Amino acid sequence: MNGLLRALASGGEIRRENVERAAVILITAYASLYGYFVFVALTSGDPGRDVGMDFVSFWTAARSALTGNPTLPYDLVAFSQRQMELFGISGVAFFYPPSWLLYLLPFGLVPFGLGYVLFEAGTLALACVSMRLLVRRGEALWLSLAFPGFLFCLLHGQNGLLSVALFGFAMAALERRRPWLAGLAIGLLAYKPHFGLLLPFALLAGREYRAFACAAITTLAVAALSWLVFGTATWQAFIAQIPLAGDNLIGAHISMARMISLFAWMRQAGLGADTAMTAQVLFSVVVFVVVVAAWWRSPSMPLKAAMLVSGTTLVVPFILDYDLAMLAIPAGLLIRLGLEEGFAPFEKTALAACFALMFFSGGLGIVAPFGSGPLPALILFALVGRRILVAATAPTSAGAAAPI
Repeated sequence: MNGLLRALASGGEIRRENVERAAVILITAYASLYGYFVFVALTSGDPGRDVGMDFVSFWTAARSALTGNPTLPYDLVAFSQRQMELFGISGVAFFYPPSWLLYLLPFGLVPFGLGYVLFEAGTLALACVSMRLLVRRGEALWLSLAFPGFLFCLLHGQNGLLSVALFGFAMAALERRRPWLAGLAIGLLAYKPHFGLLLPFALLAGREYRAFACAAITTLAVAALSWLVFGTATWQAFIAQIPLAGDNLIGAHISMARMISLFAWMRQAGLGADTAMTAQVLFSVVVFVVVVAAWWRSPSMPLKAAMLVSGTTLVVPFILDYDLAMLAIPAGLLIRLGLEEGFAPFEKTALAACFALMFFSGGLGIVAPFGSGPLPALILFALVGRRILVAATAPTSAGAAAPI
């Protein structure tokens, strides 16, 4: 660990053995902390309060659908009452479309604890596979898996690891020129519609027309299947509650300390909702232009993928601490490129700072007075943008490549 810290601080060479040793220490610490939370939950006789809190809404929604009431998750009062009956807690809303409810059905067939373990273990395995395909190098994979966001997802019982997996599979497929597979993964990601704000524009700017078409077809197919399974009333109930989700964001009914957007960061600083949202919109427009320009001009799929994913976490006003897991993708790709092409003197230190800043969030269930907000994503976005600019302005003559 000391060797890795010295390398990060001095800009020296990162050795594989130091990376693996540090990552093993961190992952062991994560596992111990996770085990502690699980132990507390089990011994308290109150599963869902200390660990897997958000999975309560997933499991309750799935069980409701299986017992013939798929509209219940979209009635916040009745849904809260049902959670109170089952777990003694309430108010964990379900703002996902019925397509996500379709994904959850198998986990409602088993008890809560088993469903939670199967869900998180399965999505963690998928995330690990996708990261291995994307970053390719063992050092980059180790450091990516040591990112705190993975632990946050496990603790909260959230679906951020599945988002990592699907984004990772999509970007790896595009790099390998398999656009139909990429489109399939992107279409399956539509259970989080707000994560698709940049995706279609990036694909079109990058001339990835087949991936775009397959993503659209997959999204519509999954939506149609959920409609066949749950009926029109469920979709109507979901659409009717969309304003409620907006009210939860604007009215700060969800803790701003748990959110990692610029909007939430400014709200924590005491600014009004209108001012914060205006700043978020203007900032998102800038990010949108940068991402589209990168996909239009850059030939490097790793850089485009890193910019798209980091940019996605920046443009969304409603994004929570467990979604920090998504940043494993741009971080892993930056590490991969650094190991292949060389690091700038400040890049490793910046990556270490990004890693540390993630702990200044609500990811561990500890609410800080003022969190790091969008800073980790912004650091990665800036590092990727710098590499794209260096590549774009580098001399094209043989032997005259600019240093990276």
